[in-house]
Amino acid sequence: MPRTLAAITAFAIAALALTDCTSEQRRAISQAVVRNVVAVEGAKEFKDHGFPIQDHLACKATASPTNETHVAVSCTGTTTQRQSVTLVGTSNGLTANHGLFVGTVDGQQVFAKACLDC
Repeated sequence: MPRTLAAITAFAIAALALTDCTSEQRRAISQAVVRNVVAVEGAKEFKDHGFPIQDHLACKATASPTNETHVAVSCTGTTTQRQSVTLVGTSNGLTANHGLFVGTVDGQQVFAKACLDC
C-alpha cells in the first residue's frame, strides 16, 4: 500500500479507536477512508488489467449501521478509451482495501478480488 494510503488507514484506525467519537463520527470516518482508498487502489487495479482510468474513480461508501468497519462501496468512471467502468465491493475490516471487490468495463467483469493492491 503506498505511504499516503497507509497513513490514511492508520489515521482511520486511530480515529475509530477513540472513545470520544460517536458511532456516527466513526461511520463517517470509515466511509471517507474506504471511499478514498478504494478510488485510488481501484484505479490502479483497472490500469493493471489494461484499462487506465481517465481522471479518477468517483466513489460512494456506506458503513453498516451496526459495524462501522463493514463498508459498502460503489465507484464509477471512464477509461482513457472512453469505456464505462464500475467497481463495487464491501470492505470487511479496518483495512479499507480488504473485502470483496468486482470491477467491470462496459458491463464485462475484468476482476474480482479479495484485496486491492495486495
